[in-house]
Amino acid sequence: MVVNPSTVKLYSRRPSGRRRLIVWLVLLLLVGGSAYATYYFREWIFFRFENDQQGEILRRLAESVEVVRSKATGQEVATEIAKDKTLTEFFALLDSMKNVESLMGVVQFARGKVLFELFAIVPARNRSLYYDIFFLEFVERYAMPKQLDAVAWQQAILSLRKAMALNLPDELKKEAARLLAELYLWGGRPFWTSAYELLEQHSPGKEETIRHLFNIMLARNTPDFEKLTAIFSEEPVLLWQAIYYLKAGNTPLAYSILYKLADAGEEAQIRNNALYLLGRIQGKEKRHRQQIYYYRRIDAVEFLPRAPWFLDEFAYVLRFVGDSGESQRFIAQYEKIVLEQRTQPGQ
Repeated sequence: MVVNPSTVKLYSRRPSGRRRLIVWLVLLLLVGGSAYATYYFREWIFFRFENDQQGEILRRLAESVEVVRSKATGQEVATEIAKDKTLTEFFALLDSMKNVESLMGVVQFARGKVLFELFAIVPARNRSLYYDIFFLEFVERYAMPKQLDAVAWQQAILSLRKAMALNLPDELKKEAARLLAELYLWGGRPFWTSAYELLEQHSPGKEETIRHLFNIMLARNTPDFEKLTAIFSEEPVLLWQAIYYLKAGNTPLAYSILYKLADAGEEAQIRNNALYLLGRIQGKEKRHRQQIYYYRRIDAVEFLPRAPWFLDEFAYVLRFVGDSGESQRFIAQYEKIVLEQRTQPGQ
């Protein structure tokens, strides 16, 4: 086969100067057009990108909450559940995005919600912790139960308060307010006014259970005791109702409820609380013999571990009326209870 030299020369030629110029112009137009389009649509692009990131955070948040709630039905403690791979990877994701300004609110909300779910495990497993909140607050003895993790409580509050202060979407802000209110419940009365105002500001007119609980002591509105009974049980809510009536000045109605619980209450915790309230009221009215009558009926084995301050109070009343012998016997009984608790397995 014979190759024509002129053909080789034709295909080996380089593009002319005009052709090169056209190529460069086309490339410049493409680059310039891309840059212009990027600049012109930058807000839309960034919005879509941020929305994708926010959506990923919320999707992973739902998965993490589901993990906590599913494990909460078992026996694992919160510190062990927090080590689950889903949660550790989610917290790592949040740490990687915590400095993205547009996502700071969502990041703090997501962290606070998971911390809230971990904190809420103990109250969910031990509903009796709710029963003492208003009783102890009414007698000015409230302290956060030792079973609760005060550090986790503070961390959850801090994250949710940061979220509320940042650019959080309205729906998430409403949920953050509700979660904060439920956390504030365990802080005692100093937190309750702030919690109620949060609910009023972000969820006006809603019928959250937590709002009815706050109204037992704050009395901004009449609590829905029927609704609370359906969630908790009859006797604890009856005690709360008596406390509400005492706060409202309706003493006869409060007495009738307390007498009923003291005489026929089936739950020892509630019965003892009712007996103490009856005795305390008698003491304030200087009827110390009646006060002692009610105090003697309290089951010390159940009551003293929850209310160790009752030891000094009862012993003082006994000495006040001149019964130092019974006072010493009661103190000895308390020491025996403490000793038995210390010798129990796991104590």
